[in-house]
Amino acid sequence: MKNIILILLLNGLFVSCKYKESKISTNEVVSIEIKDTIFIENNQVLFIIPSSNNYDEMKKRIGEENFYTIADDANFYSANAHQFLDSLKIKYKNAKSDDIVAYKNDKKTIIVQLLQEKWYTLFNKNGELSKIDLVTFEEDYKNILLKSPNKQDISFVMRESISSPKKVVDNLIFTRDKNDSLQINTKILDYISENTTIKNSGYLIALEDYGYLYRNNWTIKEISEIRAYIFNTSYPLRKKYWSDKFEEWYGGKPENYIGDSDFWKKNNYYGLPKLEEYVRDFIITHH
Repeated sequence: MKNIILILLLNGLFVSCKYKESKISTNEVVSIEIKDTIFIENNQVLFIIPSSNNYDEMKKRIGEENFYTIADDANFYSANAHQFLDSLKIKYKNAKSDDIVAYKNDKKTIIVQLLQEKWYTLFNKNGELSKIDLVTFEEDYKNILLKSPNKQDISFVMRESISSPKKVVDNLIFTRDKNDSLQINTKILDYISENTTIKNSGYLIALEDYGYLYRNNWTIKEISEIRAYIFNTSYPLRKKYWSDKFEEWYGGKPENYIGDSDFWKKNNYYGLPKLEEYVRDFIITHH
């Protein structure tokens, strides 16, 4: 019973929501900057810990033993996050929950209302502030960069994640927005198109597998569009690097993709300028 209570406390005292769902309370100030304000600069991470007053209140409320267990866990995850950022030479700062914290957005100073009795981080990416859980810091940090319009950010994360391509493909290319509509990260697909080689094909293989393994996670209309984007990315790469094994490759699950071609045509090939050409070439050459 004691362990269950401690787990509940841990979940409450770390920021557990994912960055994309986090809402950060702010007060906007046009020109006034308060003395001793800690500014979160662009591309900088701020680590936030409870204040001394918070510590005292938490010890009274949950007991000293539980408090120190939680604090030790927080220090462990913070150290891991620091180590990760140090390895990338990324700047970061530290603050307490009673400090005044702000960042710049469109030449305005935004004052952040910090959470109390929490260990967490804030990440300023191009004037947009994201709240990141310490427990999943590395993963969430990379996810934020992958949603960036900056091509260098995406390239950085894709290089860092080269050993686990399936994780990126399965979770970050085909997603749903807050309205439950299909969203496709074409910048990641562009990276795969531009960087796949015979020796570096992990992302391509994971992408091809996605259309088959996760077909039941989407509606017929959605999976058809997903397969169109997969075929549009994989077909020219397969033809360029593995033309000698083309029949062998299309003899298995990837051949299912071409079965959607009539549906693709009805949807004007989803605006993909070369998809119709790839479909026609496939039919002429391999059927």
